[in-house]
Amino acid sequence: MVRRQDQLLVTDALTGVLSRFAYKQVAADYEESGPLPDWLAAFEVDLNGLKTVNDTVGHEAGDELLRGTGSVLKQTIGDRGRVFRTGGDEFVILLDTRLLPADDAIKLLREASGAWKGVLAQTMSLSIGCAAVTEFPSLGLVQLVHEADQRMYIDKDHYYSLPGHDRRRGPRGQQAPVQPQSDTAGTEEVSS
Repeated sequence: MVRRQDQLLVTDALTGVLSRFAYKQVAADYEESGPLPDWLAAFEVDLNGLKTVNDTVGHEAGDELLRGTGSVLKQTIGDRGRVFRTGGDEFVILLDTRLLPADDAIKLLREASGAWKGVLAQTMSLSIGCAAVTEFPSLGLVQLVHEADQRMYIDKDHYYSLPGHDRRRGPRGQQAPVQPQSDTAGTEEVSS
């Protein structure tokens, strides 16, 4: 019974990725263990247009989109890192760049999210930010994720600057975000 309860605490029930609780445990472990390993990169990933999907198609479609996002992130990262759902449509990835360089991960995430097709929510678009320990060797994990979060917002601003995307209303006449950003959007400062 305790093992089942522990599993429920560390796994996000909707998406199947690791939970916010698990992320907080991992962050605390890293904070106690000293300097971060130089192979670590942190990603902040945000699903574009979830509110629009929920408002126009319904919450079942929004849930499908969140499940799809969890699946895309898990399948793309695999055993080369860990994926956490830390908020409604926000995810954190901790990547071992010895196994998959950060720039390659971004490209693969964009390809996989662009190829995803749902039944109710037709498309998926992600805003992605990345910060690597090699760029910020003195930061702890929480601060590294914060840097990734700042870069994710640059990518999100780019997404909403595209024609047809309005931060408040979403794409007019669209059930979900139209297409993912280019491979380089918001990643100019990223190095692996």
